[in-house]
Amino acid sequence: MSASKGWKTERLGDVAKTSSGGTPKRGVTDYYGGDIPWVKSGELGDGTVYDVQETITQSGLDNSSAKLFPKGTLCIALYGATIGKLGILGVDATTNQAVCGIFLPEDIDTQYVFYFLESIRKDLINQGKGGAQPNINQGIIRDIQLPMPGTLDEQRRIVAEIEKQFTRLDAGVEGLKRVQANLKRYRASVLKAACEGKLVPTEAELCGADLTTETQRLGENGRDASPQASDQSHRFGREDGLATKRHKKHKDGESENLCDLSDSARDKYEFETGSELLERILIERRKAHEEQQKNAPLNPPSPRLRRTKKKYKEPAAPDTKDLPDLPEGWVWATAEQLTTLLTSGSRGWGKYYADKGSLFIRAQDIKTDSLNLSGVAHVSLPEKAEGMRSSVENNDLLVTITGANVTKSAMVKGLDEVAYVSQHVALLKPVRNETSPFQFVWIVSPAHGRNRLEKWAYGAGKPGLSLEQVRSLPLGLPPLAEQKRIVEEVERRLSVIEEMEAAVEANLKRAARLRQSILKKAFEGKLVK
Repeated sequence: MSASKGWKTERLGDVAKTSSGGTPKRGVTDYYGGDIPWVKSGELGDGTVYDVQETITQSGLDNSSAKLFPKGTLCIALYGATIGKLGILGVDATTNQAVCGIFLPEDIDTQYVFYFLESIRKDLINQGKGGAQPNINQGIIRDIQLPMPGTLDEQRRIVAEIEKQFTRLDAGVEGLKRVQANLKRYRASVLKAACEGKLVPTEAELCGADLTTETQRLGENGRDASPQASDQSHRFGREDGLATKRHKKHKDGESENLCDLSDSARDKYEFETGSELLERILIERRKAHEEQQKNAPLNPPSPRLRRTKKKYKEPAAPDTKDLPDLPEGWVWATAEQLTTLLTSGSRGWGKYYADKGSLFIRAQDIKTDSLNLSGVAHVSLPEKAEGMRSSVENNDLLVTITGANVTKSAMVKGLDEVAYVSQHVALLKPVRNETSPFQFVWIVSPAHGRNRLEKWAYGAGKPGLSLEQVRSLPLGLPPLAEQKRIVEEVERRLSVIEEMEAAVEANLKRAARLRQSILKKAFEGKLVK
């Protein structure tokens, strides 16, 4: 950044003094809880600092490298994710060692230097050294080349113009952030309505059916107690969950949807309830187990895959005592009931990392509730590796079970390569692929699956979910045809939301660029005359 005509460039260390703070020994309780504010780098928010989370005592100050900085001191963060964040002390305060205080003479305006440091923040971040926690030091701060107008009055006129333009810009940014918040709330309301039968007409509403007797016969667990249970799947002539009477065929071959029929005509037609669908799923689940047992290799690549005589264990039904009522025609099920396999990745994948090979899906790849493979890792897996059991296929569901992204999830779509999941991700393989989209909607709904998963994950200690908790997750199961309508409507509405979110994000980035443009002009002497 070249200095304007009549300006000069000064090394910051030649016109100002700097000092970092310190941390009193944590094990000494007498050092904390006093009346002296103690500022940490995360509390620098590019504004005036008044409130802090912790305070220290005079004894803590006297027995540590912490120093009392006067009100009005300009501070800059030196470490980690906060590098370059700024603050001006609104009160006398101490800081930890991750904060550097800059003490300016009276002929240099503090706010002027504040805005200049903001303008070069990206350069400071790029100078950060280290691994997981890069940092800058006081030497880097002192070597900053500061463009200086000829007078203090000119500095203040530049600051006034910057703040005038920032006020208008910040008003627009706040408006965009309100739109973002409203879109987030609308997304949550769409998912909530979808999981409560309020987004599209239910099958029961379309048919005008009274399912009380049928629901009682099938029971809470979705299992038919009658002798005909084993023949359940033969009652339905269509694989999409509609009974054979669900559509009328005209002579010209066109199908008349039940939704288009009169109320009296609808009563003549049947539909497969959620309870009946669950019963069919459970039958298919058992068959899949039996088929797997029959086809399991005697000498597999991994000992874990060797054929063993495993008696089929019926998955536990959900405890519905404290669960809310579902729409008519729906039934409660657990994630375990709806899946043939619910597992997580193996440990020890580090030794298999490679520049190319199979995809290795980690928690960071699903942190946006979608599968993003732009930064995916690759692994080269030996034939006998135990991790083969965690291979991923289209329609599988993924749930993060440990770490900062816990509960974030994805449904696998459009995958055309071999892929595996890490130990931090739960893998759910559905009995019927057609049920995956609605299961995913339920899992990510803030009022339903996500709410329950987050309560489990953050209940105690380090955030995390066990596979048993994921298996026991209760989900509402609508009739299959209704699931399809719900998912179609969810996708239609969310696509509109995503377009609007993308437009808002683009405008926020444009505002950030404009902010930098204002600062650049200011320190090139082009903002005021």
